[in-house]
Amino acid sequence: MNHDPSLDIAAHLVQARQYAQAESLLIPIVQTAPNHPKAWQLLAQISTETGKYTQGLFAAWQANSLQDSADMQALFARCLNHVAITAHDPQLQTAVARAVAETWGAPAELAEQAGKLLKHDPLIQKHLPPRDDAHLTADYIAALNQHALLHALLQSAPVCDLALEGFLTTLRKTLLLNPECVKRALPLAASLAQQCFINEYIYPVSAAESTALQTLRTTVRNTPHPTPEQRVLLACYHPLHRIEGADDWLHLAWPQPVDAILRQQIREPQTEAQLATAMPSLTPISDGVSQAVQAMYEESPYPRWVRAPKAGAPQSLNAFLSTAFPLSAFTPLACDNPLHVLIAGGGTGQHPLHTAQRFTGAQVQVIDLSRRSLAYAQRKTQEL
Repeated sequence: MNHDPSLDIAAHLVQARQYAQAESLLIPIVQTAPNHPKAWQLLAQISTETGKYTQGLFAAWQANSLQDSADMQALFARCLNHVAITAHDPQLQTAVARAVAETWGAPAELAEQAGKLLKHDPLIQKHLPPRDDAHLTADYIAALNQHALLHALLQSAPVCDLALEGFLTTLRKTLLLNPECVKRALPLAASLAQQCFINEYIYPVSAAESTALQTLRTTVRNTPHPTPEQRVLLACYHPLHRIEGADDWLHLAWPQPVDAILRQQIREPQTEAQLATAMPSLTPISDGVSQAVQAMYEESPYPRWVRAPKAGAPQSLNAFLSTAFPLSAFTPLACDNPLHVLIAGGGTGQHPLHTAQRFTGAQVQVIDLSRRSLAYAQRKTQEL
């Protein structure tokens, strides 16, 4: 690829924050040389800084498609958070599916925009808002099984949209009452099971489901080798680590979707229980309110986050303060490395982990009422 001197000029203009002049040079470059990653990268940076988020979204995607870049992925997520989603957009769906699966930004923000895209998808939109008498056919569920964005969303973060919650409740009910559908859509059922575990099984259960679920539990308990489909259906309604004998399932070979559920609902809780047992205690917890809070989070560590956003380059505390408050005068610390941080109420670890990644040489100590929450945080930290 021939080097265009205009690109060097544009880069200097961006550094000088002369964005309009830089943009006037970059637009012709990407029009005549659309495979030039640096031009798209600069255009994405300019667009984001000037609030042209739709253009920035496209430019960041183009840049990252040509050359994987954590910076471009972060810009894509930042722009996506500011873009109004008002129509079905298959290309954007493809891009957001990858962003969600690879956690290019804050999972909750990505999930919100992914949910909006799903609500405009004709495949899902026709069943919104869900009706009590809604009927999802086996062919329809098989089509949903091919939906990359739906899978990515279900596996990554709680779906907090009320209409989508209703749709997923209907989907779960249909799978339970028509188990033959699961054979054609095992990956979808497994993704739904992961979502149910993440959201603490918040979906309501109908009377028909209660009856079918009792039959399923009896079958799983009394059958030497329950089918993968039966285990996945049960995982949609009940955490597997609380089922007697489920530990034995870990020693068998399973299809990848089933293995992902066993890891989430059996292996990881086992690891957390071991970590919690070994965790030191600073003081006893004796007052009633603290004990009640502790009991709640021991039963359900919250939030059950799945993936952390990709970390940027760490900064010293002095550099961070200079960037965050450029117009404020302050006396830099003589020594800001190592930085000792105490986080009280660190929960399942999102804030402590973000802090540790954000500051150079940070040494983070975390305390919390809940051993289970801290064990969750410790396990997630060991995964990184």
